Amino acid sequence: MLFYRKGRDSTRLIVFFAGWGCDEHQFEYLHDDCEVLIVYDYSAEPFGFDFSAYKTVDVIGYSAGVFMSAVLRERIPAVRRAVAVNGNPFLFDERFGLSAQKVRSMREITLDNYMDFRRAYICMPDELERYGKMTFSRAFDSYARELDFLEDLYEREKNTLRPTFDKAIFADGEGLFDLAAQREFFGDKLKILPDSKHHVFFKFSSFADIVDF
Repeated sequence: MLFYRKGRDSTRLIVFFAGWGCDEHQFEYLHDDCEVLIVYDYSAEPFGFDFSAYKTVDVIGYSAGVFMSAVLRERIPAVRRAVAVNGNPFLFDERFGLSAQKVRSMREITLDNYMDFRRAYICMPDELERYGKMTFSRAFDSYARELDFLEDLYEREKNTLRPTFDKAIFADGEGLFDLAAQREFFGDKLKILPDSKHHVFFKFSSFADIVDF
């Protein structure tokens, strides 16, 4: 598990649990007036961070990061608001999470076909070029290791998860997680973001905007 800190020194912190395959670069255009801790590359569970300097802590989980934020929530003191973005804490549940077919699709991504996956699930057509210009610093083979870790951790944690989210934001074009099932799971906490797919972040200018959406 890796961390990246960005933003100015502040008594407010936003902890952002990124999605599978992500690093900090996919979110570098988001600029906040507070400090942001980006957590990514879930290939080991230890989570050690000193929260004592912060008066306010908000949590955002994105995609697989929704599950990780639920697992690690008790280690983050005094969370004011927790937001789920295009993800479900029951990550590999056939109904509410990723179906077995979707997991197979993720495992079948290669350097030759990854653009097909992006077109189908990640970006709107007018966002693909911008997304493709981002720097990705992770090695391609790290994605399979991360998925293995997430599946193993989910099997250990699924029966004891006690997820609490104040809000869930889902794209109207979300295809990895079934939108009807999310309406059932999150109820009136669910907010729909129009004209978006899985990577909704081009619609925001800061992580704080996501918390306040």
